[in-house]
Amino acid sequence: MEQTAALLRSHGHEVELFTRDSLDIPPGWRGSLRAAASGVYSLAGRKDMRELLRSFRPDLVHAHNVHPLISPAALSACREEGIPVVMTCHNFRLVCPAGILFSQNENCHRCLGGREYWCVLRNCKGSRAISFSYALRNWAHRRFRMFRGNVTHYIALSHFQKTILAGEGFPGERISVLPNMISLPEQNGEPENRKPFALFVGRLSVSKGIQILLEASRRVPEIPVRVAADTSNLAELNLEIPPHVDLLGRKDKAELEALYAQSRFVIVPSLCYEACPMVVLEAMAHGRPVVASRTGSIPELVSEGETGLLFEAGNAADCAEKMKRLWDDPAACRMFGIRARQRAERNHNPEHYYPRLMAIYEAAVLQARESQMAHAGRRGAIQSIAR
Repeated sequence: MEQTAALLRSHGHEVELFTRDSLDIPPGWRGSLRAAASGVYSLAGRKDMRELLRSFRPDLVHAHNVHPLISPAALSACREEGIPVVMTCHNFRLVCPAGILFSQNENCHRCLGGREYWCVLRNCKGSRAISFSYALRNWAHRRFRMFRGNVTHYIALSHFQKTILAGEGFPGERISVLPNMISLPEQNGEPENRKPFALFVGRLSVSKGIQILLEASRRVPEIPVRVAADTSNLAELNLEIPPHVDLLGRKDKAELEALYAQSRFVIVPSLCYEACPMVVLEAMAHGRPVVASRTGSIPELVSEGETGLLFEAGNAADCAEKMKRLWDDPAACRMFGIRARQRAERNHNPEHYYPRLMAIYEAAVLQARESQMAHAGRRGAIQSIAR
């Protein structure tokens, strides 16, 4: 959201941010109840949005995440004020209460087709009460068309994601595919005294494939692996860390950029469906090839044998084989990295992103205008019959 706002401002647009922070939710059961209720429908979110619309009078509202304190009630205020809404779908929250179509260590489609109760039955959030509140929220939003009736145009981050949304009844003609953008760092050649390694950046979780990475690493102990991730949940995962895998902890942006520059390639072993993983774009922007699982949108970002290598999701042996292939062929790594950087410049450069975003905005404004004219025509016909 902040990147999009900065990009728009750099092109002369006026932008106002409307944000709420979940850190403002009071601790304890009262705060949990407030979050659950406001997630379904927030009167405060609707009121605050209406006030902002009337003072700022935008041409368009671009929504990102509205849970839990804003809720789609704010989007209904946009419709009532005649302001078109474009919504970027950063995950699968519109059709999956948990948001990632992943439950009990597997990809899960059980809630699709209006069966949100599976979130409770499978306890997807690890708490029956929280799972129930998430399921209730999705049921209410679907039942009362709180997104479908108030969002003019959707942005999916991949064709894979668009297929899922369209399969659940969201109109395909109102869904545009626009992957994330990424700032491109300067390339100053290879760092001096470089000691290459394979790099993992992300969360330590089953859905991100950390167990697959570790099992694959055991099969290729000659490849040093560095893991840049928050390790606060390490004990509960009960992981056995091989000696050649180095857990670095959380790293800031500058530290991550240095790690990307030092690495030979980046590993993305996700089990869950990724919408448009930023780690892949960051690797490409730094001219690094990617070894990644063939799942979700990843094959749309990583071209097999051109910008990286793909392996069967969940298959540690296949992952290890692809890691070794790249490790043993530095020349191929360099060529893949050059092509990855070129692809990032071509497809994810903010200056290339901007005209595509504006085309979506213009389509949304036109769609909203046509919808309003059709609605006015229906109202006129009904009045004519009444006379």
